[in-house]
Amino acid sequence: MDFCGFSAASENRTKDRAGRATRVFAMAKLSLLLLVVCNVPVFAQSPGYSDFSSAANLALNGDAAAPVNVGSENTPINVLRLNPAQFSQHGSAWYNVEQPLAGGFTSVFTFQISDSTDPQLSPYFPADGLAFVIQGVLPEAPNSGLTALGGGGGQIGYEGISNSLAIEFDTFQNAGGELHVPNNDPDANHVGVQSCGMGPNSSDHEATYNDGTMSCNLGLVSPQTHLADGEPHTVTINYQPPDPGCFEGCSPPLLFVNLDGTELFPNGISVDLSTLLALDNGKGLVGFTGGTGGLLENNDILSWTFTPHTSTTIIQNISPGVTTPFVFGEYNYKITPDTATNNSSDTLTVTAIPVDPSQFDPGPNFPGAQCIPYAGNNGKCSEFQVTCSGPDCNTGTYQLELNWDNPGTTTSNNNPGLLDAPGLPCPPPNTPGNFTTNIFTEYQVNRHDPVVKGSGGPRYSCFVAVQNVTYGKADLFVFNLASSKVKVGTNLTYTIPLTNLGPSTANRVIVTDQLDPNTSFVSGTVAQTTCTFLLHGLTCTKPVPVACSASGQVVTCPVGVLAPTTWQSVTAAAAQVVVSVNPSACTTYSCVSLRNTASVSAVNPDPKPNNNSSTAVTQVTKR
Repeated sequence: MDFCGFSAASENRTKDRAGRATRVFAMAKLSLLLLVVCNVPVFAQSPGYSDFSSAANLALNGDAAAPVNVGSENTPINVLRLNPAQFSQHGSAWYNVEQPLAGGFTSVFTFQISDSTDPQLSPYFPADGLAFVIQGVLPEAPNSGLTALGGGGGQIGYEGISNSLAIEFDTFQNAGGELHVPNNDPDANHVGVQSCGMGPNSSDHEATYNDGTMSCNLGLVSPQTHLADGEPHTVTINYQPPDPGCFEGCSPPLLFVNLDGTELFPNGISVDLSTLLALDNGKGLVGFTGGTGGLLENNDILSWTFTPHTSTTIIQNISPGVTTPFVFGEYNYKITPDTATNNSSDTLTVTAIPVDPSQFDPGPNFPGAQCIPYAGNNGKCSEFQVTCSGPDCNTGTYQLELNWDNPGTTTSNNNPGLLDAPGLPCPPPNTPGNFTTNIFTEYQVNRHDPVVKGSGGPRYSCFVAVQNVTYGKADLFVFNLASSKVKVGTNLTYTIPLTNLGPSTANRVIVTDQLDPNTSFVSGTVAQTTCTFLLHGLTCTKPVPVACSASGQVVTCPVGVLAPTTWQSVTAAAAQVVVSVNPSACTTYSCVSLRNTASVSAVNPDPKPNNNSSTAVTQVTKR
């Protein structure tokens, strides 16, 4: 990025009321900035499908398929289809990484049961249903693992799967008789929870196991919601395990099933997965099954998340310029290593650690800040402990994104932040944290799904998204520099240096450049650097250019975090905006003077807002 292309400073109409010493100090810092910048040469994931545009990590069996577009070519809606609306179908789909089950989890999915598009088949709608299925993997057991699939019709694709628990959404009454499987269904619209322990599962609600002493049916209800109405329906499955530290008067382990906001079993279903099923160190497979018989329906899954309630670790390789998501169900950690400071791939280990909000203490640097609870995380927040192995771990910078679903009716988070404890581990509960840095740069909300962004590095540590941060005052100071004259039809470059005179670090710093109506945006970038005065000389960090964007005549350049400048350390940024001078700038007899106003803002209060904008004036000439 070249900041040295301007030939002369234009008129600057910034009304700076700072003292002369402060102004000289700022000018010296900005001059140094221009001088410096001009001379600087998976091991495990959890399901997190907002749709099924990709079938990654899914093991599909029988008639299951993904992605299946149920929308249009221009507006695709990609789903996981467990079975199509045809006769005698059955399919299963398993996430191919075992998930933590025994410690509790929340799984949310949206399903849609629809008719065939063939009008001749409509009289045969609907039957038979779909199921969410958990299974412990027994290598010696029949019909187990990633290829597990039961029969169609009333078996709904899960009957016969060993060591499993199924939550079925049944759309046909298989009550017995010559034509139907004797499932003893109460009606043609019910939800049942079925498990025959470690043996083969059964869809018969009166089936037993263990020599007839145990019922395979754990719960059965007929909801008011019509399952096969062709509309999307959202299910939340929440499993609360037994309290490992409780020995008397303990609450039983409970399984809850919520359909479109209604608890189907208000008191929960008493079931301990760690004793009912043979799990692999508390882990097992999760997925879906579906089926049809003499009648038919499309059984589709539109979205799906699975969020463990216990600490979960994911290990993946990361590469410069590539965004890598670490998916923990309803929330995730995304990282993009900067290409300017990273040269090769590194291996990142990210552990999500659930934290009770009442036990979170950010430490003395951020009093009052609260960690943000995530939906599906059992009412808890999560801290991310990150370690790195590779050549760029101690030198590379990176961009972070933490995405999550807000619980309940929460739609936004006040005064968000992204705290960092450089080089230190996450603190235990009820222990004051060692968070020293707020790397927050941006906050966005799409529906109920927020994302907080930050700029980190060069070290990895503990990270946590917080709200109710008290931001200190930061005095931002900006200039706008350009050539005093420019020929019509040529390009003109605006160089916009800025610094933070303190006293606090500025977060979510943005440069906004209002273009003259007689110019058009060509390109723009922004970068920052920190120079430190040491005994052996001046040391500066390498600038990482970031692209600016334009909307109409307004150019936006994201600076991010800008540390305060001191006598020992200079931190400053500079944006460079290139425009073309339009023919409208000149008439037959004269040419206009271009006015370009750059301004800077941050989430922090600014004690001296009068130095937040600067206008450059350039005379257009014909030759």
